[in-house]
Amino acid sequence: MPFDPNKRNRRILLVDDNPSIHDDYRKVLASSDAKISALDIDEDLLFGSDQPKSTALVSYDLVSAYQGQEALETLEQAMASGQPFALALVDMRMPPGWDGLETVARLWLADPNLLIVFCTAFSDYSWSEMVDKLGVTDRFVILKKPFDAIEVQQMVAAMVERRHQASFAQLSIDDLWEQQRRIRELENELAVLREQLRRPVRVPADTLAGVVLVADAIPIDGSETVRRLESAGADVASFEDGQDLLNEYLRLRASGMEVVGVVLELALPDLDGYATAKRLRDQGFPGPIVAWSNHAAPGDAANAILAGCSAHVSKAESFERVIEVLAQGLPVAG
Repeated sequence: MPFDPNKRNRRILLVDDNPSIHDDYRKVLASSDAKISALDIDEDLLFGSDQPKSTALVSYDLVSAYQGQEALETLEQAMASGQPFALALVDMRMPPGWDGLETVARLWLADPNLLIVFCTAFSDYSWSEMVDKLGVTDRFVILKKPFDAIEVQQMVAAMVERRHQASFAQLSIDDLWEQQRRIRELENELAVLREQLRRPVRVPADTLAGVVLVADAIPIDGSETVRRLESAGADVASFEDGQDLLNEYLRLRASGMEVVGVVLELALPDLDGYATAKRLRDQGFPGPIVAWSNHAAPGDAANAILAGCSAHVSKAESFERVIEVLAQGLPVAG
């Protein structure tokens, strides 16, 4: 049963060889079908009663077992059905079978999260003996018989809440581990993508058939950029300013020559890459424009697209990504 952070687990396992003790637990912890007057409750609280009436503010789901072996079987069945117990109230003496200490040791093998209230009228074991058997743990408390109704209610309510908070904390820890696992997966996927971008791509010689205009603030005549574009089949015309590139586009168009793509550095001196892309679109250029930039400022890619570029490619990526965009003949994005 999935953990519900808005719902408390109020299932309680009662383990005692005396059936009358089970009846007393039910009178204290389970809502009675019979109506109990406020005066009856006040009398019980003030003067005590040999037969306590229910004063429980909430009703618990109580399941009885009369021997340790039966308790273990009941717990295992509950675990298998997805309905674990929040805690168990366990008697210390339960002849002829396991005593309370042995019972709890076996219950914890089945459910290490089960909280325990030892209910006993005898000092069968010293504290050190209990620690030797069960270990140093805060998963059990001791309640002396004869018990007071209010004491039982308070202890059970506190243990139920403690189990709930522990389960909630574990759920938060599990969620955190799952988020960390997913982050590691995404980091691995990103590393694979980066490696793929770094790998050289074989570009067919006739990928780009036509003129490609390039503008970069750094002179690129005879550069690696030009060489790669030419190896893909392009006739490259390079410029150091956007206005010069725009003028060349208008000249080529007037002469009937086709421009198959444009590569723009964003940080150009006079007419920057954004303005150049916008003016090319205003002049009716339908082909792909690649923003090819060292800049990694937030919004660069989005602003380039808004200006009319088909894609923004960082210079940290493989140049083949630029050629891919040009080869696809992408018009203005969106």
